[in-house]
Amino acid sequence: MRLLEVNTGLYPEPGSPIVPVETTPAVTDLPFRVWVADVTPDESNQIQANPGLVPPGWSLEGRQTIRRAQ
Repeated sequence: MRLLEVNTGLYPEPGSPIVPVETTPAVTDLPFRVWVADVTPDESNQIQANPGLVPPGWSLEGRQTIRRAQ
């Protein structure tokens, strides 16, 4: 599972790569791994315009958008 999390509390250096972090829970026999990459709202907009900006091996194909309840 790969998640792009839009985080308004990030202040990366311009041009910094998007780096995913593995956050797979320690559960026996979990059939998948969980990776999360935090991005700024601006980076998210850039990714929408240029999907090639996602980390290597990632794709926006089949993506789902989930928003927090307000």
